[in-house]
Amino acid sequence: MQRLRKALAPERREEIERRHTALALDLGRRDEDEIAPAVWDGLTRALVARRRIEFTYRSPQQDDQTPRRHVVDPYERYFDTARGHYYLRGWCHYSEGPRGVRPQHRYFDYRLGRMAELQLLPDKLPPFPPPAPQYAVAYELSARVARFGVSRQRGIEVTDVEMRPDGSALVHGHTHDPFLAVQALLHYGPNCRVLGGPEVLERMRSAVREMGEMYGEGT
Repeated sequence: MQRLRKALAPERREEIERRHTALALDLGRRDEDEIAPAVWDGLTRALVARRRIEFTYRSPQQDDQTPRRHVVDPYERYFDTARGHYYLRGWCHYSEGPRGVRPQHRYFDYRLGRMAELQLLPDKLPPFPPPAPQYAVAYELSARVARFGVSRQRGIEVTDVEMRPDGSALVHGHTHDPFLAVQALLHYGPNCRVLGGPEVLERMRSAVREMGEMYGEGT
């Protein structure tokens, strides 16, 4: 898709982005975050012009609650219906915070409502996006959720589904982000068991262990 867009004339790319923006505005009404107009409009211009951007980002993972500055190549703006928010998928070159500059060189999914002070940089995006790392995913679903078919989850590219006689399913695929894969699979609750790959399985074990400590006896 990125190659097709690049081959189009700038006017055609702008028209496509306008249509995406119109749909995004409709979906954005369902986003509880307040997205700054300067962030939305600046991102639209960056996507059309294929320009690198710089912005500050608030992440709940930062205990000091200090926004970090990120330098990013923007590739996709999308609405996640499961989480109810709008996101930017982009290749982060580096972030900068209280401890200085930290190289990243990987993809992130940024929540638009947590972005601020967005600026377009003079750098143009490379002809093709950097390849994303792929992590194997394997999981089984109980018949309770799989007997009428297996739903696709954002962040997981399903490559094979084996339906079993009892209605359960064995699913194989891959993901570019083990965190997103685990978040997607957690909504199945006890009806899903992750079997691999190692990165996804370890993240799921960690999540289940922490929940067990939270909800275990004596708490």
